[in-house]
Amino acid sequence: MTGRRSNSRESITAPVVILHEAAAQCGHLAAQTLDAAETQNRLIEETNQRTSSLAESLRAANQGLETCSANATNIQTETRDALRSMSDALDGDFSALTEIISRKSEDTKKILATIVEIGHQIKILSINARIEAARAGEAGRGFAVVANEVGRLAETTMDHAKEAEVLLNFADVEAQIDKSAHEFRSAVTSVRQSSDDSLGRVSATIDEMTHNLADVADNNKVIDELVDMQRTAGRRLRARLGWALQELDDVASATANADDANEPLLDVARRWKLSPATDRLEQIKRRGVLRVGVEPGFVGLSFRRRPREPLMGLDVDYARAYAQSIGVTCEFVEYPWDALTGLLHVGIKEGEQPVDVIWSALPPNATYRQVAYSDTYTYLPFVLARRVGDMRIRKLDDLDGKVLGIINDPGAFEVLDTYGVRWSANKDKPGRKISLANLVAYSDQGRIHDCLAEGKVDAFCVDLPIYHWACSNPSSPWFGKIEILPGNLASKLYYYTVAVAASPASASLLKSVNAFIGSFRASSRCNQIEQQWQGRVHDGTHCYRDEPGNLLGEAELSAWLAQSQMS
Repeated sequence: MTGRRSNSRESITAPVVILHEAAAQCGHLAAQTLDAAETQNRLIEETNQRTSSLAESLRAANQGLETCSANATNIQTETRDALRSMSDALDGDFSALTEIISRKSEDTKKILATIVEIGHQIKILSINARIEAARAGEAGRGFAVVANEVGRLAETTMDHAKEAEVLLNFADVEAQIDKSAHEFRSAVTSVRQSSDDSLGRVSATIDEMTHNLADVADNNKVIDELVDMQRTAGRRLRARLGWALQELDDVASATANADDANEPLLDVARRWKLSPATDRLEQIKRRGVLRVGVEPGFVGLSFRRRPREPLMGLDVDYARAYAQSIGVTCEFVEYPWDALTGLLHVGIKEGEQPVDVIWSALPPNATYRQVAYSDTYTYLPFVLARRVGDMRIRKLDDLDGKVLGIINDPGAFEVLDTYGVRWSANKDKPGRKISLANLVAYSDQGRIHDCLAEGKVDAFCVDLPIYHWACSNPSSPWFGKIEILPGNLASKLYYYTVAVAASPASASLLKSVNAFIGSFRASSRCNQIEQQWQGRVHDGTHCYRDEPGNLLGEAELSAWLAQSQMS
């Protein structure tokens, strides 16, 4: 009898010991992971400080280059003006000097011509005097001598006047002055051209440096966005790890005494609100509230125009319509979109219950863990958006060498990869058509409009409803700043499904959601929702069953439920 009790106790305590050791080991792993997350956070903060410092240095350097460029332009203008003034002044001086010399030369020629004319007159008078002296005979001999002397003087005067005319001919001086003036003008033109060329090269170098700094600044903007996203993800990681570590510590403590672990484990279950799963739909109806996980920053899907206002959008309207159909109200649980599916299994904070459904722009994908999907409740195109009037971008192919933004959605990566878009993560994959400078995947949905409007990215690929209201509604803060290009980037229309936890307890809930979708699709209210948030109704027939990965749905959960009821 004693041996049987001993064996029975061992059969009970052995799993408890194993549970204790497993919890302790997981606790150590969680603690080490939390330490690594803290280290990562410190590195992120250091990176953020460095990028902020770099941004400030870039702004200062850019301002310095702008000053240098302005100074170079001023020097070029001042040098050109100074050379032009100098050239004009000297050209005027040369012209004035040439004119003075020319005028003096003409005056001198006139005077010399007058002297020559006087000499001619004197010579004639001398000849006449000699004739008269000859007539006078002996009495006029003396006068004849004087007449001869006067004649010779006249000859000498005319000869000297001719020599003076030759000596005072400034034609060669004028020619030399003209030559010097021409050479000076040529020299000034050459200096001006050389100065313009040199300063032009300086300006070109400054422009190139400014362009390079702009590239660095653009990359720094991308880094800044990535650091901010890493910081957000790090906070979420540390919170989850801290929670897991505390829960593991509690389990390890409760199982420390393997012989008496039952009550401590029940205490842990009560403290953490752990209980076996039951029919979720019945739970929802009993409490009168449907807990819906949504991303609160999805403009057009689930968002607020102003703080503290009720949520609005396509997904919000659908969720409220479903809640009304089963006689309950909606409680929207707000959380970042890329982590929403985790709320189907664990609440946001310690002791909080998981959500009942995720009704928030969720395309079915095998990467989401332990999730089952509803039928499709809406179809939509996957579109490309740009800043208003940015004619550089007319289609996806125009993004070669540019920065593209997307939501951190596995489906978005898949569409781009299939199209032939390549970025750092898949740059070596065959089939490249477009090489991006950067691909920025946003987890913070509050940034996915501003990042485009502010020029952090050159374009954004996004689900139509998320940009339709933002681009087309005059009350939108982005109205007139960003615009949607026509067409669908995906091979077929995108579509959204409702997600529930992949558990037999969710079978009746998922069946109820599918029944609602089937009947609501044909209603006028559904048409009104689609018109308001998409501009039109988009029709399709594909659903989660067409996706790879053997995704779970109503049939699978119902089979699990039937199996669990039989066992």
